[in-house]
Amino acid sequence: MKEEKLKRLLEKYYSGESTDNDEKQLKDFFSYRKTDDSFEADRAFFSALSDLEKMPDPSSDFENRIVKAITNIDRQRKVNIFSRHYISIIGVAAAFLLLIGSYFIFIYKAEPKDTYSDPQIAYAETMKILREVSVKFNRGRAELKPLTRMNNATRLGLETLDRSADVIRTNLDIIESFSQLSEDTDVNN
Repeated sequence: MKEEKLKRLLEKYYSGESTDNDEKQLKDFFSYRKTDDSFEADRAFFSALSDLEKMPDPSSDFENRIVKAITNIDRQRKVNIFSRHYISIIGVAAAFLLLIGSYFIFIYKAEPKDTYSDPQIAYAETMKILREVSVKFNRGRAELKPLTRMNNATRLGLETLDRSADVIRTNLDIIESFSQLSEDTDVNN
């Protein structure tokens, strides 16, 4: 393609008067041929435009997933606020129990009441207590599973949101460079 014709097609394109055929000629020209340095910005523009056309459209539930991720973040923040509050209350209660326990241990040194002379009875009592502790421990762990699932879902949503933000940021940078190229072209004309 001659330089005169190329300049004319570019002028029509940037002024918004080009046809689909003109745009196809420009895309093909800049995709398959090396250009003069004076057309390097145009080549970069049409190369980025081709890349944008190859980018897949977001899925139909993309907006819903973003809203859910944001909602989960808000819920997670509320859970964190409650967790901090409960942690401080539990800390104060634990300190209080330690003080009371220390008082009874050091002040009242009573003889142990639960001593067994028969090792089999002692073993049976120990196993009974350990089973009770195990049941209570497992019940507490089961109550934590929904929090783990919620945390995993939030993490997955945030990762998806980060990837989406990166794609959007990249596209905005490309659009900004196109806008700047367009402004530079308008200033040169």
